[in-house]
Amino acid sequence: MKRKRISPGEERLVYRLFERVIQWLNGIEKRDDPLEIIFIRLISGKGANQGYIEYDGEKFRVFINKSATEPAKILLHEVFHELFPDTDGYAIYSLERLIWNRLSDKQKEILRSFLPKKRKIKL
Repeated sequence: MKRKRISPGEERLVYRLFERVIQWLNGIEKRDDPLEIIFIRLISGKGANQGYIEYDGEKFRVFINKSATEPAKILLHEVFHELFPDTDGYAIYSLERLIWNRLSDKQKEILRSFLPKKRKIKL
């Protein structure tokens, strides 16, 4: 998919938000505890929108629907929930779409590199 041309201001904003996401995934920003990413079979109810994140006091767990076509996009969405905890779900969804559509292929590959190589499924 051809990337839409964006203004320098938008480019700086996308870069800064992407940088914050990567810092969070690496445990640098707002996260001192371990992170686990798990592919699961999601049905209606909690996480019906392809994924969710939870924290048990010791570890962050991101649950991603095993049938998701773009798990990295879901990962981005869930990290935004942690970076902006007081933001409603619709605004997070809008931010995810705005940023995802402006990320370069290389940036998307960097996000994908955080996903487990094998999709071990938890039921």
